[in-house]
Amino acid sequence: MEGKIINYNPDTRNGSIQSDDGNRYIFSADDYRSPGEIIIGQSVDFDFDTNNNRVVDIYTLQGTYSSSNAANTVREIGSNLPQSGRVMSQQVVEASKEAVSDTLTVFQSIQQDPANGLQSALNKLGDDRALNAGIVLCILFVLACWATTVKAVTFIATFFGAFSQIFSGVSSRSSIEFGLSEHIRLIISSAVPAIGIILVLLAIQKFFKGMGNYKQFTFATGICLFPITVLLFIFWLLGFSSGEFVLLLTIFCFSTLILLLNSTIIGVLQLSPRNAFLLVPIVLVVDTFIIRIVSSILY
Repeated sequence: MEGKIINYNPDTRNGSIQSDDGNRYIFSADDYRSPGEIIIGQSVDFDFDTNNNRVVDIYTLQGTYSSSNAANTVREIGSNLPQSGRVMSQQVVEASKEAVSDTLTVFQSIQQDPANGLQSALNKLGDDRALNAGIVLCILFVLACWATTVKAVTFIATFFGAFSQIFSGVSSRSSIEFGLSEHIRLIISSAVPAIGIILVLLAIQKFFKGMGNYKQFTFATGICLFPITVLLFIFWLLGFSSGEFVLLLTIFCFSTLILLLNSTIIGVLQLSPRNAFLLVPIVLVVDTFIIRIVSSILY
């Protein structure tokens, strides 16, 4: 059969051929018999093994790949880019929805069984799905930290600018602008708490010979930080005007964080409640120490 190579990924060494009759076939670079590189737009002759349902023995048709073929290939690639972007965006949205749904499921499971609810939920999700959800939850935490920090710094700068103007009678700058480097440093700083908890959990697992793996720890970290994420988004939306409400909400969210860390150590790491009682404050202290070290490096 004859056809044309319409796409090829050198990383996976897989591509697809569209035959002259309009059908598409997946092929592997191992079955490409002609010398030279595989180029999108090449016209090829190939055989299809019906027994194994795969393309075999691909040969380039000499003299068929011209400048017009190259131009058509560029147009085809360009037309596929928006579709690829839409597919990727849709995948991100679906992963985010799935992460939120999984988070609610885990919280319900923990409410029913505080000691083993997190592990039961992880068993239902599986490691790969748990990892995807954990990454999404950690990204939400980073975005919440970044947005809240920017708003808080801007608010403080505005407040002190207005305060200085009232008492000195001199107009001063009452706002602050963040450059790209400042935003990058803020995002890195916001990611440190989540990364720190994951690293501490891995260290505890190695030292105490506990259970679990980095995929489960990533999801558990996202779950533990989820109350703080909600708290930060509330700060970002409502501001810091109501001191009593903010204080009560902060106490509630940090208490929930401690309880979730306790459930992680007991349910995921499979350590005793006595160890969890000692390790929860250790996790928080070590994570705080990591945050201080990274902050001192960045700033």
